[in-house]
Order: sequence, then C-alpha cells, then structure tokens
Amino acid sequence: MKRTIALIAAATMVAAAFSAPAMAGKKGKRKAVKQQYYGTIMLSAPYPTDNTCFSRLERLIALYGVNQAAGMVGAHFDVNPKTAGQSFKLHSLTDGADMDLIYYADYGSQTDPTTAPAFVAFETREAGGEEGTVPAGMTKAIICMASGQEGEYHYTTG
Repeated sequence: MKRTIALIAAATMVAAAFSAPAMAGKKGKRKAVKQQYYGTIMLSAPYPTDNTCFSRLERLIALYGVNQAAGMVGAHFDVNPKTAGQSFKLHSLTDGADMDLIYYADYGSQTDPTTAPAFVAFETREAGGEEGTVPAGMTKAIICMASGQEGEYHYTTG
C-alpha cells in the first residue's frame, strides 16, 4: 500500500513538472476587442487660430445631451474600456476630408463647459484619418472633421 501511494505521489510530481512549461507560453495573450463606429459629419470645424479641429463644439453637444445634433460638426461615442492599449484606425471614406480623433476621460462639467477635461488628441493636418493606440483611462471619443464636408468615416479597434 505504501508503495502504491509513493508511486502515485511520484507520478503526480513528474506530471506537474512537465505540464508547467507547456502552459507558460499561453499566459498573458489578450484577445483583441473589436469596437466599430460608422457615420457622417456634415460640416467641418477648423479652429481658426492654430489649425486644429475645434472638437469643443461636439463636446458641448455631447455634454448637454443633444444627441439629435450628433453628426452636424462631429460625432461622439463611448469608448469600450477593454480596447485600451489596442490599435485603432479612423478611416475617412470621403476624398479630401481630414478626420481627427480626440479621446476624453469624460466630457467635462455642465457648470463649467469651457474647462476641457483630460484628453489625448490624434490630429494630423492631411486628408484621411488617424491611427494609433487607444489610450488608457479614456472613456469618451469625438471624431472631428478639420476640413471637408459631408465626410463619412469608419472607426475600428483591434
């Protein structure tokens, strides 16, 4: 009986020693989370002093809950927190339209709408869209069109 228990214990230790290295390579790989958003922006919103996109217009629309106006001077949506650290692409589907993407921690306060919350902007001054990595801690996003009109876009992650 003692010999049987000793053999079972030895077999268990051998199995554990050989299975641990096999599992080591599988840990840590995170499956990409897909998020997609499509739409059209009617009017561009260039900022007159520094040639960036004036995303504050769309941020105020989102802040005051006027979703019926979304798509006039920009578009806003919630960022899936599971996409943080993944790649994103914002494609402009309209020739000549310059689409920018601004990630926000939140849209700010209705009592002081002029103070911008924490944000990370992707704004290159050229026709097309943007690409990069979804920043951690950002829960909202605004797509702004710096030039062009009636611009269609497609945002995707992963």
